[in-house]
Amino acid sequence: MIHIDFDYFISNSPGNNFHFEKAPFKLTEEYVELMEGRNSDYFQHFRQLMASGIIALQKEYRKIVILIAMMLNVNKNLPCFVSKEKIIYELQERLFPRVNQGGMKTVPMKEEEAAKFIDRCILCMK
Repeated sequence: MIHIDFDYFISNSPGNNFHFEKAPFKLTEEYVELMEGRNSDYFQHFRQLMASGIIALQKEYRKIVILIAMMLNVNKNLPCFVSKEKIIYELQERLFPRVNQGGMKTVPMKEEEAAKFIDRCILCMK
């Protein structure tokens, strides 16, 4: 079961935007237990799917930004649009968590790089 909180994905973090979340996604120990532990084949498959997912999101980044920008112009009073000026930049930061010397890099990760990113995210949650 997966729950996507689009409000959180776009801009707002839980707790009235205190930004106390350290990991880019939540993976509870109950979910790990359902996958028979961190060393199981199920968990390794999960890691692979997560890495593929971040690559897919990165490939569709421009379409996502266009949709958010259209929503921002029409629905300015939604809570997820609290910090209108920073929404697109912060979304880009979440989708492309590596910084180039000349600014943000918006080239999708390679599979190995995405897998390492997912592993770092999972380690944040221990």
